Amino acid sequence: MKLSRPAIFFSAIAAAVVAVVVFGDLLLPRMVDSQAIRDRISAKLAKQFAGRLIIGKIELLWWPQPSVMIDDAEFSFDENNQASFQNLKIYPSIIDLLAARFIVRRALLEGPKVTVRLPENSKPVDLAELEKQINAGLLDQSR
Repeated sequence: MKLSRPAIFFSAIAAAVVAVVVFGDLLLPRMVDSQAIRDRISAKLAKQFAGRLIIGKIELLWWPQPSVMIDDAEFSFDENNQASFQNLKIYPSIIDLLAARFIVRRALLEGPKVTVRLPENSKPVDLAELEKQINAGLLDQSR
């Protein structure tokens, strides 16, 4: 029995999809030097923060979507201002990754803890204005 052309065409497409999934899941992490990427991310983060930076673990995830997972990170700008988080998952723009640019499309932060000590004779803090400044800083960093 001879297979029809549409059956052959759809079989070839299914085989190509399976090959792409296997390549992306099994071979891509071995072909890309993950340690070099981790070192580059750590160096960039350390350069961004002038103070102390401790990163528990950086993991690159390739499947189902490329992402960077940073676990148990602590950083401080000085002895009075410190922050830490349990988990940060960064999703870069895939199109920009193909063009060798790392642009954050989305970031999910779990378990944040921020400590800020203000001088006793300082003026009251407007939380809405502080939130706007933080959002503006995050948007500037992603560009």
